[in-house]
Amino acid sequence: MKKKDADKIKKDNTYAWIAFILLLFFWAPFINIILFILSIYFSVKQLKLNNSDSAKYGAFWFSIMILILSLILLFLTALIFYLVFYYDIKLY
Repeated sequence: MKKKDADKIKKDNTYAWIAFILLLFFWAPFINIILFILSIYFSVKQLKLNNSDSAKYGAFWFSIMILILSLILLFLTALIFYLVFYYDIKLY
């Protein structure tokens, strides 16, 4: 396959975009934990697909960024829930 033909192949990054869309629902109070876990799952799945066949699957750095953001936001959400429900701290 020539280099020009290889550049024209569209790489499949569907799972990375699904993870990104799920990450945008960080503002939903209780369902965001489930959505963050799903976002982590889809970004890891995209990374595994990229490692298995990098010519067909793309969005490696996009998946890494989504994975890091999902983990950070999941941690912060869990911390806020812990502070609010365990220590009864008011956020307003």
